Amino acid sequence: MRKFLIESFIFSVLVIVTITFFILKVNHKIRDGRFFELPKHSSMIVVGNSHPECALNDVFISDFSNCAQSSEAYFYNHLKLRQLIDENKQLKTVFIEFSNSQITKKIDNYVFGDEYLNWRFCRFNPMMKVEDYQFLLKHNPWKILQVQNIALRENTEYLKKDLAYYISGRSLGGYLQLNYKQVDSSLKEKTNLINLKKIINIESDKNLFYLRQCINLCRQHNIKVYLIRCPQYPLFEDWSNEKLFQKKRIGKFKDIEFLDFGKLKLKKAEYGDLSHLNVDGAKHFSVFFDSLIKSNFLHKRNKQSIIDASWN
Repeated sequence: MRKFLIESFIFSVLVIVTITFFILKVNHKIRDGRFFELPKHSSMIVVGNSHPECALNDVFISDFSNCAQSSEAYFYNHLKLRQLIDENKQLKTVFIEFSNSQITKKIDNYVFGDEYLNWRFCRFNPMMKVEDYQFLLKHNPWKILQVQNIALRENTEYLKKDLAYYISGRSLGGYLQLNYKQVDSSLKEKTNLINLKKIINIESDKNLFYLRQCINLCRQHNIKVYLIRCPQYPLFEDWSNEKLFQKKRIGKFKDIEFLDFGKLKLKKAEYGDLSHLNVDGAKHFSVFFDSLIKSNFLHKRNKQSIIDASWN
């Protein structure tokens, strides 16, 4: 019995060591394989969640690449930015989406909740350092252990496909076109709004810690960084925590210029739903955003200026 236990232990150790070796090897190939190179003309990028993902169509914005992705918390923004900055020396400006939902506790689930780790860890683990693993292991160790084999398989398959750009190859960002107009139906379907408002008023600083890490990373590489809030419909429930949002912004990020397009005047028909622009709204907003950049607006602004816009 003792011999069996010893042999089983040795076998288990060998399996773990072998799997770990292949994980490290595959991750190294991805991390150091220059899979994050942007077009040479792209000196500006945006990262964040689905708001910029659906609002900023880089076809209409010069020297700009959309690297935002739905439900992506700042922890993952930071991992992505590390790779993009390392492989794109032409980067001069980074816009980071900063909106009402990102100060709330519900975002914690987007970082280490089971549902999101199932697929997000597999795509981001090649970019992680020891401290990144430690953060996830601290909050959800069992799920991290469960997805190791899945991550190894998926990342190996990516390398076999010989794709050039990791972000599009793994669906980790880029402009997302919404071809619908569902504001009215979204308003009718809104239920239990009181409880929704309670949820988005429960704050958490975990996500905001990594926003500061993103800012520091950009500054370390002499990259200009702006916080940006993309347009959202006036009856979107997240507006209910605006007072808390502004308190956090002023208290923690008053040193960062804030481009607030949240209340930009747009037609109802230009929204896909209450929180996202559709294809028409994205074109309108992107052309407007491009015109601001070309007018040297970013350099003419003073530190406290915010977009003066109102809802229709």
